[in-house]
Amino acid sequence: LDGTSEANGSHCKVLGNQWDVDKDQLVFDMSAIAGAGEQLPTKRTVISFAAKVYDPIGILTPATLKLKVLFQRLCEDGCSWDDLISLERQEEWRSILSGIREEDEIRLPR
Repeated sequence: LDGTSEANGSHCKVLGNQWDVDKDQLVFDMSAIAGAGEQLPTKRTVISFAAKVYDPIGILTPATLKLKVLFQRLCEDGCSWDDLISLERQEEWRSILSGIREEDEIRLPR
């Protein structure tokens, strides 16, 4: 790492994500995005929520894929951007959010 990295105790930023130098692990903070789901579920909030996950190398794809599939289903259903999504899709939304909220952070060895 060069001198421009932001050191914070045993953490520094790598590829826009935290790296625990002592444990040699990438750390993804999921708590920051889990709170974003408190809004009413619309097509716009679903894609906005998915876009909040910064994952330049695709490590979190298993966690974000369900959000993207839900968005695709909303498009297929013909939902408009700001209308409340159907009850069936709201149940999918809540299920996805509860899965994300189970983990405050995801740690992956380098």
